[in-house]
Amino acid sequence: MIRNSLNRTTDATFLVRVPGQSKNGLPTPFGTGFFVSKDGHFVTAGHVVAGAKDPSDIQLTHHARPMEIGPILRNPQLLASSSEVDLALLKFDFAAHAAQQWAKERDGFPFLEVDLDDHQEGTPVYSFGYPLPETTVEVREDEGGAVLGIVATDWICPRVTSAIVSSRWDVLGPIQTPGPSPFYVLDKAFNYGNSGGPIVLEESGKVIAAVVRFQPVKIPQPGGDLRITVPSLYGVASSLKNLEPGFRKLGLLT
Repeated sequence: MIRNSLNRTTDATFLVRVPGQSKNGLPTPFGTGFFVSKDGHFVTAGHVVAGAKDPSDIQLTHHARPMEIGPILRNPQLLASSSEVDLALLKFDFAAHAAQQWAKERDGFPFLEVDLDDHQEGTPVYSFGYPLPETTVEVREDEGGAVLGIVATDWICPRVTSAIVSSRWDVLGPIQTPGPSPFYVLDKAFNYGNSGGPIVLEESGKVIAAVVRFQPVKIPQPGGDLRITVPSLYGVASSLKNLEPGFRKLGLLT
């Protein structure tokens, strides 16, 4: 079933690069994102692009197939970003990239159709993204204290990951709000670099959410307050329902 829509998903999904402090300001692989319209609307996790001082610093590249020379996309507009649901909506100009070889026979960007329905536990889904093969946690001193940062490498690993919707709720507290949850929990943990990648319905090939984090396990270490954080069984994705007002305003929903 995944194969029925995988080519469309990989075509629409891009590696997101932002300037890396360890790379002298050069664009560094940092996350994943995907187009939701042929005229250039692009979704990723908010924290993926938070390190860019200006939207013009953000760059997309495509490496879904080895030895393929894919597009290099630059200079997006940042239309919306939310730290609460960890999503960002950008807009790339197709005409500005139409001279590139990959665009010669296209009239727009490859994109995924959006599904905003509330999907139940057990629903089969999959993701495609660019997890980083290795990352280094770097501690830097700042005016406010120590700052943790992820230093990425230039190596990337295109990966397809199958999963199911494990829960429609990230956490349950004593006070519940009505309506759909803003997050989906999946029965797979994702690596750094997967953030912003699409969560796609196996049956229809439509996208319902974007990867935002894994649900971590924190292991206390003896002799101090240090705790080692490792991924657990679960990943968390932010529902595209969180972007519905913006989608409707832009005319992206039928």
